[in-house]
Amino acid sequence: MLRLAGGSSGLWLLRNQCRALSGAAAAVRAGWSSYDTPDVDYTEAITDLGNPAAFYPVARRLERHIIAHLGPTNSGKTHEALQHLRRSESGVYCGPLRLLAWQVLDEIQMLGDESRGWAFTRALLGLPARTLHVCGDPAALPLLERVMAETGDRLEVRRYERLSPLQAARRPLADLSQVQRGDCVVSFSRREVHAVRQEIQSHGRERACVIYGALPPDARQLQASLFNTPRTGYNVLSASDAVGMGLNLAIRRVIFTTLRKFDGTQERQLTTAEIKQVAGRAGRYGSRFPTGVVTAMNPEDSDILADALQQPSDELQTAFVFPSLAQLEMLHSQHPKEKLPGILRLFAAAAQGSLTHTHYSYAKHEEVASALLGFATAYAARRRVTPASILLPPMVEARSEMELQQLEASHRVLDLWLWLSHRFPDAWAGAEEVAERRAQLAQLIDASIRSMGMPREPRRQVAAAEAPTQEEIAALAAALEHQRQEEEWQQRRSSYRKRRR
Repeated sequence: MLRLAGGSSGLWLLRNQCRALSGAAAAVRAGWSSYDTPDVDYTEAITDLGNPAAFYPVARRLERHIIAHLGPTNSGKTHEALQHLRRSESGVYCGPLRLLAWQVLDEIQMLGDESRGWAFTRALLGLPARTLHVCGDPAALPLLERVMAETGDRLEVRRYERLSPLQAARRPLADLSQVQRGDCVVSFSRREVHAVRQEIQSHGRERACVIYGALPPDARQLQASLFNTPRTGYNVLSASDAVGMGLNLAIRRVIFTTLRKFDGTQERQLTTAEIKQVAGRAGRYGSRFPTGVVTAMNPEDSDILADALQQPSDELQTAFVFPSLAQLEMLHSQHPKEKLPGILRLFAAAAQGSLTHTHYSYAKHEEVASALLGFATAYAARRRVTPASILLPPMVEARSEMELQQLEASHRVLDLWLWLSHRFPDAWAGAEEVAERRAQLAQLIDASIRSMGMPREPRRQVAAAEAPTQEEIAALAAALEHQRQEEEWQQRRSSYRKRRR
């Protein structure tokens, strides 16, 4: 039922079922204060992830009421939960993307995601809210029932049906020349997303926006606004499966280029849940495309797609867990001579189950890892970490896919800098300047995507004709205001924690 979250190297089974802690692990329930006893080794207790609910004593004392809003995409379940949030005196919203954080927990089926499931498990078990609303696929219900039986929380289930029809097309799409306004073409790599976009535009009928996981969230929002706004000239979307979460999009038809993806370890068939999550973005209640259509480009995929829309998703069997910072700190108190890499290896070796060390890679991108090393070195030397510590490429429009990747990597570096500034406000200075740079970089990425792949002369004509509409300006202003509010909230939280210390 619980597994240690890992990278792309595989899954590590910790327990078939949660069990009560015993022996030395019983100290977990009483608190961690006893772990500084020098002659006692509590390594086994600290690294025991078999009963993660015990790590959150405040939540355990609350007798929480968990309301599960379960249904397919476009069924109104998240809207209903957010209405409860609006009526409450205080609360926050947690989702799979960088939105916010304890009364509504969206996309609860992400509990079973190997790379991000640990964060959902932590929120589900640890949020100290008397009433917690969770939203997601009905496939999560059996796992929720088992987890709530362990925690003693009361579970209430509310079921929802899709508000607008969704149907599979009778025939596959022959080629991309048949793409029409309102279509979203889905592929499963960044390179393919850009290749599909260029092919669509090569036919000269439509221009396409792009959305994929590596695209910065604010640039993603700008592309979504461009696609949703009528009369911008960008009527088609080329996207990865990142389109399945976090964005409201006016999509008429979802077109799968393939039903296979590389998941970091192997190329595999999409699960029923993955197909339905993306396909469900077609058609939206109250939009100009109320009826959704789903199709594929490979004739062999048509029957698989049609069957998936009629089948329930496979039930979740596993929730992923990951050690908290407090556990790592306590393990360090047991092994004070070890540095962080050694502590991580010790945890892996001591934790229940079979582990590998590939799980302990912080970043996939060399630029981000290098920036982290520089920031950490400055902090360890008790120097102020300022915007001058950030090395950025020239702030000019990208003309190639490689240059665009460099801009995206730079945005991740700025994200990392701001994330650290919220947690170490005494050492990081200049957050407003970095936030402004990040917003400028997101707009530069958006402009680069618009212009890439366009012939030189049409590009000049497009640029001359593309004065932003009032709708685009309003969408951009809303996105930037949301970003400002999020950063302000993070700063207030950091200040509050500082005052409490």
